Amino acid sequence: IRDRNNTYRIKTSLIASSITAFLLSVVMLIQSAAYNDPTPRLAALVAVLIPFYYVFLEILFRRIIVDDQRLIKKTLCTRRVVDASSISRAGRADVKDRTFIVVETEGKRPLLVSNSYDRFGELTEAVIGLAGEDAASDALKKMPRERHRRKSDLINVWMAALVFAAVIAVRFAG
Repeated sequence: IRDRNNTYRIKTSLIASSITAFLLSVVMLIQSAAYNDPTPRLAALVAVLIPFYYVFLEILFRRIIVDDQRLIKKTLCTRRVVDASSISRAGRADVKDRTFIVVETEGKRPLLVSNSYDRFGELTEAVIGLAGEDAASDALKKMPRERHRRKSDLINVWMAALVFAAVIAVRFAG
């Protein structure tokens, strides 16, 4: 199960922009501490950044692993395993610019896999192979040939980086 070809991570472009935003936010925190900002102001800044740091870590640790018997979705705090024998249906859901693989199992909530993963076409083929041709919907079977772009996440992370850079620039100027 440790074969790198069966492990799918979040797209490199999203990770790179997240690292940039993270580094800028750390500079912003250091700068605030260096300028002797009042404690309540520094505490408010940290409180605002905590959700950002959680999302950053989630992006770094999120992965999907597919082998012959199961699909494993790992996140920062959770791990969900779906055995091939328990898959009742594998389908597709589209929400704006997001496309999801939906893996349904007997008696459990569906497992969703977004198109934020690198090699999403290969991931889709792996899920189809795991679920079997009968359980895979026609819409899912068409997905490996389609191009899946999800720009909204990347734009949001770059916007955060720009905000952090602007705050740093204003602080240095003032």
